Amino acid sequence: MLGKTNINTLSEGGIATEIEDFSWIRMESGTYADIEKAIFENGYLAALTADGSVMFTKDGEYWEFLRLDYPDCKLNDIAWDGKKFLLVGSCQDKTISEDDTTGLVLETDDFKVVEKMQLLEYASGQYCAEYLVAFPQNGKYTLVARGGKSLYLLVTDFTDNGVDCRQVNTGITSPRKYLKVSAAKNTDAIIMYMHVEWASGANTAHAQVVVEIREGESSPLRLTLPNSSSGAVAEVFECKSALYIQVLIAATPKYPLYKISDSGEIITVCTEQNYMLKDGVYFDGCQLFINNHSMLIVKKEESIADKTVDDLLEIAPEDTMNCILKAFGQLYLFGKRGLILKSSAEANDANAALVQALSAKRALGEAKAYADAKCSELEKRISKLEAQHDNG
Repeated sequence: MLGKTNINTLSEGGIATEIEDFSWIRMESGTYADIEKAIFENGYLAALTADGSVMFTKDGEYWEFLRLDYPDCKLNDIAWDGKKFLLVGSCQDKTISEDDTTGLVLETDDFKVVEKMQLLEYASGQYCAEYLVAFPQNGKYTLVARGGKSLYLLVTDFTDNGVDCRQVNTGITSPRKYLKVSAAKNTDAIIMYMHVEWASGANTAHAQVVVEIREGESSPLRLTLPNSSSGAVAEVFECKSALYIQVLIAATPKYPLYKISDSGEIITVCTEQNYMLKDGVYFDGCQLFINNHSMLIVKKEESIADKTVDDLLEIAPEDTMNCILKAFGQLYLFGKRGLILKSSAEANDANAALVQALSAKRALGEAKAYADAKCSELEKRISKLEAQHDNG
């Protein structure tokens, strides 16, 4: 049983001044797909869904969708380079023989007009079936790509200057399969966690590896991680510009949490807490971390090393959260089956997660979309009638 919940006892209409007392409004997302990653830049809150779509909003209430016209489209990452958004992933392409998938790189200013970037599938002679991470920095882009049994690091400016392509240094010379790959990034670096299946003599072995990518170079971090053929669990995430790694050592069990300094130094934050964090955000002077169902609040004068499971605040007991983000002055939680929770400082004695009625902005947006569709149909009918009249 958790020590706290976020069901507050303030009178209805009161104002919550502490994060612990916030209510959480369940928004109508318009999708049942898992929401896996989100970004807030240039006035857009945008999120990637597991069905290969992008959902976005400019006011935090009315959501629109970018549905890409690529077969079996999969989006793995989104980045903002100061002028445009970059989307990377893969799609099906039956004209190739490798595995019928090809890497996909798209750019957009507004999630309505999308341009496919210069193809890099055969960068430096190496085929790239899927792009996993996009990292713009100093006018160039660092991309991590999967090709065959290897991961590749590509540095490009998407011009005729070419691509610098090399293998990601995982410290493993003969990988067979990457069972899981996840990444986190700040303004300086990327850290990637990989659960790798590899050849050890005549046998198959497993390893968990964490790699740091900085200034176009990759190197494995010296972490003692358990090798496991099943149940390997680790999370990488960013909070307050710091990169974190948390690992489950099931045999103990222990949950060591590490922080990567600006110089690449590995700092052990804590080892004994029995919770598994998966994302974080800095908000109102506090560091906020989430796991699947709960939130951990670390205030200025506090240390995460002193926190215990009793400090977890239950947010989504019947749902699963994937990421947390600050946007439009509020907190947004995204998760499985289209889950979006928005924080509210207005206290309410009802359930902590409230079902949000259609806002005026959302209703107006839907009415406009309906009217636009009808106008388009009417224009087509008029054009058809005019054509028939001219031919008559």
